[in-house]
Formats: sequence, structure tokens, C-alpha cells
Amino acid sequence: MMDCHAIIPNLPTAKRMRNFSLSAQALLRHAQKQALKAEKCRLSGNPEGAAAWKRLEQSTRREANFLQQQKYILSEVINNPKGTEKCA
Repeated sequence: MMDCHAIIPNLPTAKRMRNFSLSAQALLRHAQKQALKAEKCRLSGNPEGAAAWKRLEQSTRREANFLQQQKYILSEVINNPKGTEKCA
């Protein structure tokens, strides 16, 4: 496994972007596990349990998506800096 510092300079912004990515990936893996639990409940005849796990999966995926959006926004700010804008 590569050291992330070898790829991304140790800058606060780069570190935040890396953290957004790592956290989103971890959440998506967790959501997959929750989806499997929902399916197991459904197959075992436990619709209430299946529904609860499905809600947790959806919530986890929303959180992962939020982190990915934050990384994208930060990337846009870095890659498309704007000059100082003056109010009219």
C-alpha cells in the first residue's frame, strides 16, 4: 500500500480532500453490508428488519454522497480560483 503523503503533498486542503474520499469509500462499503443485511432479512421473512436496514443503507449512501460533493466543491475552488470580486 502506498503512503498517501507520497502522492498528495501534506497541505491542509489536499489532506481534507483525501479524507473526504477515504470516508466516502468507507461509508459506501458499509452501505453494501447494510444492503446485504436488508436482503437477508427480506429472505428470512422479516420485512420490518429489511426495511430498517434499507433505511440505514440509504442514509449511509446519502452521507457518502455528501462527502463526495464536498470533495468536488473543494476541488472546484482549488482548480478554478476567482479573483477578488468587488460589490457594486
